Amino acid sequence: MTNRNTILLHLLHLWVLAAVARIVYFLLALQHLGAEKLVTFAPDTRVYLAISEHILSTNALGREFLFWIGPGYGLILAGVESLFGSNHLYACGLNMLLGSLAAVAVYLLAYQLTDSKSVALIAGLIAALSPTSLSLSCNILTDQPYYTFHAFALLLYTLGLSTSKGRWFVAAGLMAGCAAYIRALGQLWPLAFFLIPILLPSRDRTLSKSRLSRMAMAKKVALTSGIALIMILGWATRNYVTEGVFVFGGNGPIAARWYVAARAVVNSTNETDITQVQRQWSEEDQLYYSDRTPTTAQKYTRFKDQFMQFASEHPRWVVKAFFQNVAENMKSANYFARDQVPVLSSLWWTLIVATERWSSHAIAVISLIGLMIMVFHRRYYAALLLGGGFVYVTLVIGFSLWQGSRLHYPAEISWSILLAYTICHAARTLTGFWRRRPALPNIAGEIARFLRIRFPSGN
Repeated sequence: MTNRNTILLHLLHLWVLAAVARIVYFLLALQHLGAEKLVTFAPDTRVYLAISEHILSTNALGREFLFWIGPGYGLILAGVESLFGSNHLYACGLNMLLGSLAAVAVYLLAYQLTDSKSVALIAGLIAALSPTSLSLSCNILTDQPYYTFHAFALLLYTLGLSTSKGRWFVAAGLMAGCAAYIRALGQLWPLAFFLIPILLPSRDRTLSKSRLSRMAMAKKVALTSGIALIMILGWATRNYVTEGVFVFGGNGPIAARWYVAARAVVNSTNETDITQVQRQWSEEDQLYYSDRTPTTAQKYTRFKDQFMQFASEHPRWVVKAFFQNVAENMKSANYFARDQVPVLSSLWWTLIVATERWSSHAIAVISLIGLMIMVFHRRYYAALLLGGGFVYVTLVIGFSLWQGSRLHYPAEISWSILLAYTICHAARTLTGFWRRRPALPNIAGEIARFLRIRFPSGN
């Protein structure tokens, strides 16, 4: 079987496995919760449905949510409803399709970065069977669409660098822009795409076949960064025209005040509960606005100014609370699956305990080992892309809390490949050691030889 046919076979098997796993999970969750409860299981779902309603007709809350959240997922939901009707189970079906395609994207990205079908297959299996992905694929949330769009953006960008063909850079920019529209987490990636060729050491194995000089590479990469940046700045301009604030998404200051500043207050004062601090600040907001109904811009400005003032007055408190959030979110388990598919509760509880006690730490350590091995193998681009992606997601989640494993889920794109690379390297090392080992003595033969010498035949 040729190399191409092997890869195609792997991709087909991965896609089928991922699709079947999500269908089974969905049917079990549907049997337990029913259609209505499953569709609205996550509180954030109502936000995205309100945006969709505003796009299709009008919805006052949906219009405001467009500023805070962004338009991407609302547009997707509106498109699904326009094509298939108002039954929101179709939106779950689309997320399941995107979840199964994520395994394909991760496999192809891993193969492009490592030239190893074994690494690609292990990483693809992690993406296909990840419990977090299974649950998020069956809910109306942005996490799975963002993951899939972003994984394909990384793949297309890598293909552009390795083949020097401009169409891959253009496609990567469009895909990265769409990912940012779905979730504002992606809004800083245009800068990362532009910096990678500048930071990349020479003699990189992954891009050794590229004919681009460093300057030519930077020009090509500018296509990806420019297209994504135009999309992001275009939406920020829309927010400036409609709301009076030039920002891509306004949710950042809310999360920073609600989860970082509030935790910092609890850590350093007599307050005992974050929700109590949040409640107190909400009451202060109402007094501040008095009888006025604040505009979206006024609310955004108050959130931003309050957090910046608090951070300037108590920088150590804020830094400590931020990294506490990071540590807590990294080891947060998947509680969606436990509540949606209780028939498998023993499995979910085993995974929850493992995640909170050791597996999240093990993933971080093994990923770091994988990065070091990649650098040793002169796969600098792969190490920069995957390591940078892992660190970026890990730091961004410090601005939020209480979302379970979904917050750190995008980092799985990186750690699944790093984990697979470490496993395969360890397997090759052990196999090579076994083949080079000194031959074990033939004990039976030595005993027979001793007997022939000591007791020759005929005596």
